[in-house]
Amino acid sequence: MQITVPPSVKGMTELNRDEFTQTITVPYINIPGECMQSKQLKDILLILPSFKNARDLEPRLKQISLDPDVIQTKEDIIKRVPSIEEYVEQSFGFIQIIITYTNYTIEQIIKGILPDDLMKDKNVNNGSGYSLIGHIAHFNLRDEVLPYKHIIAQVVLDKLPHVKTVVNKLHEIDSVYRNFELEILAGDPNTIVKCRESKVTFEFDFAKVYWNPRL
Repeated sequence: MQITVPPSVKGMTELNRDEFTQTITVPYINIPGECMQSKQLKDILLILPSFKNARDLEPRLKQISLDPDVIQTKEDIIKRVPSIEEYVEQSFGFIQIIITYTNYTIEQIIKGILPDDLMKDKNVNNGSGYSLIGHIAHFNLRDEVLPYKHIIAQVVLDKLPHVKTVVNKLHEIDSVYRNFELEILAGDPNTIVKCRESKVTFEFDFAKVYWNPRL
């Protein structure tokens, strides 16, 4: 499901996680637990980060939330998963669920925060593009996005548990050794990282050594 964040977060520069809470309406059905193994059923489930799309009603019965972008009517389900028609006819309906900050992706949050004119500019790194070097997430943000750099960094820290430090490149690379000056936007100020390439582990200071995981 492609959920959008509440309009009130647009232009936010200090992260307020509570502002992302909203209530949405989704379809549901009640089915025996063994039906959850159906491959066709998996294609219509509501999939969101940190969201449980099935809850126990009784020992053998589960209530499952479905993707409203795919399912609007009983017929939509029966066409895709005819083997559960009986249960669809008996239980199909709509429920309201609460979406919180934890249920959005990094891209959805940053897209919702940044002004629309920045999102339309394909030359602007809107925060969804970054490199991972050990425990560091490395950004190369354009000037237009800098007012939002700290909130972007905090979102990345929240969403990627293995990331402990978020940095941004300050200037273009102009030295013979191709290292660059960086600023720490959020997290632990530790820039000593470990990276594994071709079964070899390298340990170095990312603030002093040029390392590009794309090369």
